[in-house]
Amino acid sequence: STMHNCPHGLTHPRIGCALALSCIGEFFSTVLTIGIPIWLTVQLHAGAGAYAVVLSAMGIGAVVGNLLTGNVALPGRFPGGYCLVWTARGLLLAAFALSDSLMEVVAIAATASALVPLTSISLNAEIGGLPGPERLRVFTADSVKLHVASMSSMLLLLSDLPYHLRTL
Repeated sequence: STMHNCPHGLTHPRIGCALALSCIGEFFSTVLTIGIPIWLTVQLHAGAGAYAVVLSAMGIGAVVGNLLTGNVALPGRFPGGYCLVWTARGLLLAAFALSDSLMEVVAIAATASALVPLTSISLNAEIGGLPGPERLRVFTADSVKLHVASMSSMLLLLSDLPYHLRTL
């Protein structure tokens, strides 16, 4: 059948929906790459040292998240818990815009980074359960999705960068 040969996880609607959700989530999460240094500089009047602290907090959060992910299962049947974690990641992303101190940015960054392994590892585990050739196609689609979402987000930010540089 045509659906059986679909290379992007659509033969498994739950995985296809998870891929779409993570594509949207990664698009908005990439904003942090450029957004945090701008936010620290423009809104909090902080410098490179503050950015180093935030990056360290993100690293610590990611390590903690990886350690926890090996011992914690997402609640419910996939993709229910997966969607719940992405919702939390989205709320934390919005919380950056409301932060007004370096400590708030650090706490949000560490928490958001701790959730990343929960989403990536749970999706990879679900994809890993697919039969060989299909697993390879869906892992490829997941990888392409990540790069396209990140690249698109960066290009959107870069298109608006001249405006922000003029306002500094």
